[in-house]
Amino acid sequence: MNNSKETENRIHTNANKLIQNSMNTMSAKEQKLLCVLLSEYFKNYNEDNLCVTTTLTRTAFLNYLGISKNGTNYTYLNTVLENFATHSWIKWTDEEHNNEIVPYFSKIRYNTDENGADEIVFTWNLEMKPYLVGLEDNFTELYTKNILALNSPREITLYKLMKSYAGRNIPPTLTVEELRKLLDCTKTYPDTRIFYRDAIKTPIDNINKKTDLSIEIIKNPTKKNKLVAESYTFKIKDKSKKRSWWKEFPLIKLTEEEYTTLSDLKDSNLKFYVRQLNDLIEKGKPIHNHFMQILKFQKAGRCDMRYTEENRKSELSVCKLQLGRINRQPSYDLEQIKFDAMFNTEIE
Repeated sequence: MNNSKETENRIHTNANKLIQNSMNTMSAKEQKLLCVLLSEYFKNYNEDNLCVTTTLTRTAFLNYLGISKNGTNYTYLNTVLENFATHSWIKWTDEEHNNEIVPYFSKIRYNTDENGADEIVFTWNLEMKPYLVGLEDNFTELYTKNILALNSPREITLYKLMKSYAGRNIPPTLTVEELRKLLDCTKTYPDTRIFYRDAIKTPIDNINKKTDLSIEIIKNPTKKNKLVAESYTFKIKDKSKKRSWWKEFPLIKLTEEEYTTLSDLKDSNLKFYVRQLNDLIEKGKPIHNHFMQILKFQKAGRCDMRYTEENRKSELSVCKLQLGRINRQPSYDLEQIKFDAMFNTEIE
C-alpha cells in the first residue's frame, strides 16, 4: 500500500459513539496514518473474510508520518513505532461510568534485519472491531482525502465530530466543557475566548476551506455574562450533493466522491450491484445509504443469476402476463354485479 490517489479516495467507517464520546492524544500525522490503516482495514474486511491485520512497508509508514531522515536506521524506526503504538488508543467512559483506555492494535510486528521483510504488520484489537467495520447503523463515513487535507489534531477531531452530526434535523449543541474534553484542552486555554479562537474557530475555518463540510458556529452565552459562551451550536451543511449517475437506475443517489470510489474498484459487476439495489428500492424497501449498501453487495460478491439481464426480462414478462389477471377465487359475484349495473338495481 502506498500514498496514492487511489488511497486518498478510500473511505472507512467509525461508530458515532467512537467519534462523539472518546478522545486521544495522537498528533495530526499519527491520526493521518491511522486513517490510512483504517481505510485499508475497511477495504479488505467482509463477514466471510475476517481481516485482522493490515500491512504497510517501512518506507510508506515513515512517509505517512513525514519522516525521511534516518528512515533506514532501525533503532530510529523502533522509536517511531513505539511512539505510534503508545498513542494509538482511545479513551472513553462506559455505560457504568468506568473509564476505559482501548488500544487500536493488539500487536505490531516488524523485522529489524536490513535484509529481512520490508513490512510492518498491524494486528487489530478485536475489541475495536464493533466500532470500525461491519457497522449497520449509527456510524459515519470518513473519506481519507478529507482527513489528509487537515493540519492539526483539533482540525481532524472536529471534522470527524461535525461529520458524525451532519444530516441531522436539529443542529448539535456542545458545551465548552464537552469540547474541552474531546479536544484534549482541559488544562489549556483557561480564557474561554482564547479557547474559542484557537481551538474551535481557526480549525473550523480550515475545515470549511479544505473538506466537504460547511459549518457555521453560533455562540450561546451564559446567563450572567453575555460575552462569555457556555456552549456552541454548529449548523452543518454537507457540500457533497447526492444525484443519480445511471439513467437506467434513477433511484440510486450518490455523491461524486462515492461514485468515484465505486468506479475506482474496477469491478466489472458494479452495475449488477446497482441494479440489485434499484430493484429493492422499487419494491419499497427503505435503504437510506445507497453507497454503503452497494459496497456490502460488492464485498459479499452478491452478483447471482437472479439479477442477470435475461432473468430480469423474464421476471418483467411474468409480471406483464399476470397484469389484470385474478389469481384467486373472487369473494363477490361478478355476474350479479353486471346484472345489477345493467338494470340499475341496488347492489347488495
